[in-house]
Amino acid sequence: MFGDCLVFYDSDILSSFLGINRADMLKEVFVKILVPLEVKKELFNPNTPKRIRNLYNELEEEGFIESRPIKLFTPEADYFFTLINNGEDSIGSGEAAVLALAIVNDGVVASNNFSDICKYIKEYNLEHVATSDIIFECYQRKVITRREGDNIWKYMMKNRMKLPYSSFTEFLDNYLK
Repeated sequence: MFGDCLVFYDSDILSSFLGINRADMLKEVFVKILVPLEVKKELFNPNTPKRIRNLYNELEEEGFIESRPIKLFTPEADYFFTLINNGEDSIGSGEAAVLALAIVNDGVVASNNFSDICKYIKEYNLEHVATSDIIFECYQRKVITRREGDNIWKYMMKNRMKLPYSSFTEFLDNYLK
């Protein structure tokens, strides 16, 4: 699906897989994922379950996750500060960091917060991936069955993850039309 593309992750999509202990699905689809330090800070707040932080640390130690800073006086910093100080169109620091790094590095944005980032995805002609796309790709690769997809979907929704349909089967039915 994304091969060697640079994929920059927002906290919502990353925590959806780490929260159900399914990093294997991310590894199936991506060679490596990049997480802006602003997003890592969000994931490491006291309200984030310890198991998510521990799994993140394990994946970072093995080199699957790479944390990326926004360095001052760089094009990334310019985009970042523009996005967080954009009046009514301002977005959070995690989303802004993901977008800034993707814009400058010709990368892919991995986020479920499409309503917040849609304008920028279009404006900068960025590729975008959501949780549903990753589950679908794992299904296509026969890593999971439809039933497993439904169970994963259900569990993610139970953990307050917003997904576009009530089940993976319903997603497939609409996606494959």
